Amino acid sequence: MDYNRIRLAVAGVFAGAMALCASAALANDKIRVGLSSDGLLFVPAFVADVMGYYEEEGLDVELTILGGATKVYAALVSGEVEFSISSSVSILRGRAGGTDMTMLGAAMDQHASNIVATRQWFEKTGLTRDSTYEERLKALKGITIAVASAAGGSAQLVRFLAGEAGVDPERDMTLTVLGVGDTTLAAFARRRVDAITHSSPVAVQAIREHDGVMLFHMSGGQVPAYNGFLYLTYTGLESWIKEHEDQTVRFLRAMQKAHKAIRDPATAEAVRDKVHAKYHARIDDALYADAWADYASAFPASIEINGEMVDRVNELAAKVENADPVLPEHVAASWTNDYAAEAAKGLNAN
Repeated sequence: MDYNRIRLAVAGVFAGAMALCASAALANDKIRVGLSSDGLLFVPAFVADVMGYYEEEGLDVELTILGGATKVYAALVSGEVEFSISSSVSILRGRAGGTDMTMLGAAMDQHASNIVATRQWFEKTGLTRDSTYEERLKALKGITIAVASAAGGSAQLVRFLAGEAGVDPERDMTLTVLGVGDTTLAAFARRRVDAITHSSPVAVQAIREHDGVMLFHMSGGQVPAYNGFLYLTYTGLESWIKEHEDQTVRFLRAMQKAHKAIRDPATAEAVRDKVHAKYHARIDDALYADAWADYASAFPASIEINGEMVDRVNELAAKVENADPVLPEHVAASWTNDYAAEAAKGLNAN
């Protein structure tokens, strides 16, 4: 028996297998996705990572934390990232301003910032857990509420609710600018404010650890004007997308798989625990479970979008910002459902 020939044959087979593996690895297309933070708003992107959905779609995805929405938009326009998860309102405004940023799918269809009140204020105003939306609005007169910035989204939300209540936010309310995170939570714990507007887990933490009460459950759809509102979108540049249509569909298919996994009772807990372990291990287990539950239903079952959803964004943004709506031609150019529809085929998203 010619052992040398056998060894050479085996070595050839092994080398061929290694070459195939290397070739497969190289076949994964590199994609960079811009995120403003590693917060729970961006959970679907993390789910697609820990569940291997990117790899299933032949993608090598780098999730890039850029530290703010403005930096995300700049990175997208400059080509530093191929996709982002961004505010629908900002994409509309960006399109009207001359960029070719394009909404490709729905990432979140509820407003992310809940409004949590101290129990003392809540009970002093006569509110109960069963109080109606209208009763909660009436209680806003005289409230001191923490917002992240004087002109940002949280302040706009409070002013919108004041308008709903017929209250002058400049005269009949006090908006205290505290930024986000620990500063806001500390002011709430010390009762320096009556309420805070914040995303989870801070909003949930205010309830769990500092005797807070949910005043307006935005992520749960309690405010009619924002219920089902296209809040965050999967976004890319039209010029890049048209040259990389297959990659775009594959990225969106990975995201559609993530949305399905988040909402599927059979997989939700395992998915949550994997994301927690890799991305948010610093957050207490019980707090994380509550924060996840708060947001789970805010990630829509289907990422597909339509003109009615985008028109609603335009109309509400104009009202909240007291500005002119974006012109119809810019609205029409700001979104497409073609790639999300293709990505959803065969996945039984509903």
